[in-house]
Amino acid sequence: MAETSRDLFASRLGMLAATPGSSVGLGTIWKFPASTGEHGVASFLPVYILSPPVVGLPLLNAELRLGRPTTSIQYAAFQTLFPQHQCL
Repeated sequence: MAETSRDLFASRLGMLAATPGSSVGLGTIWKFPASTGEHGVASFLPVYILSPPVVGLPLLNAELRLGRPTTSIQYAAFQTLFPQHQCL
């Protein structure tokens, strides 16, 4: 079987920061719906489920539409796209 190359973290600190970040995210996904069901607040569950697509997808779309043509971070992208306005 051929060995494939894998992406690696640039530093040990990056790996140590990513590990708890993914754990916290997974804990939220699994624990929150279970605790709302136990405590009778399950009416909040549809809001919890619908919020990421309703808010996250437009933000992701805006991020991609700004970042790809300018190939820079948000602040520099706005300066590139709107040079006549003073950003901060």
